[in-house]
Amino acid sequence: MKKVIVTYASAGAGHFKAAQAIYDYLKKERPDLDTYLVDILNKSNRFFRFSYVYGYPFLVRYLQWLWGLLFWLTSVRFLRPITRGIASFGNCLSTLRFANFLIRENPDYIISRTF
Repeated sequence: MKKVIVTYASAGAGHFKAAQAIYDYLKKERPDLDTYLVDILNKSNRFFRFSYVYGYPFLVRYLQWLWGLLFWLTSVRFLRPITRGIASFGNCLSTLRFANFLIRENPDYIISRTF
């Protein structure tokens, strides 16, 4: 039996609703698949989960200038090697549990809109 993992981030209803719709469809229409619905934030470290759930809304609501600056820094071409390196390093540390989960589960397919 093929294993399918449908992922989402519980930072907003949109991510969950989209993943839930795919999961429900596969459960109903493809009972031959072993399908799981996984919140990746439950498999990340606490700091990453907190920043993802509360940091972004806080920045957008109260510190738009800082969000704009961070967005700009990541879009400047000559800074990309640095900003991508920092982001990749942070993402690796933050999502190591999720990566280990995927290795352990060894799914045939991963459906994600998260990363």
